[in-house]
Amino acid sequence: MVNPRKANAIRKEAMADGTYGTFDVTTGIGWDAAWDRPQKLPSVRPFKGHKRERTREARAQRIEGLMEDMDDKIQDYRDAFVASKPETEGFENMIKNKQAGKK
Repeated sequence: MVNPRKANAIRKEAMADGTYGTFDVTTGIGWDAAWDRPQKLPSVRPFKGHKRERTREARAQRIEGLMEDMDDKIQDYRDAFVASKPETEGFENMIKNKQAGKK
């Protein structure tokens, strides 16, 4: 067994000499391809990416769902806002307006 550093040097020398893939037992020249260490298999899983990219579709669907009844919500808010205002006509408001100098 040859240590990996020396094996790599022998392998590179065999590539340069053109004897890679063959090994002569009598001379000891060359390198058999079966001796190479197996390479790591690449990952099949895609890269993680940014969270905004991963959740984009779900966010878009959520926003579209919320926008469906947005017109009703806006109208309800405006109605509630107008209803919360005091009436302009009334004895108390008339007195307050006169004291404040309004006509």
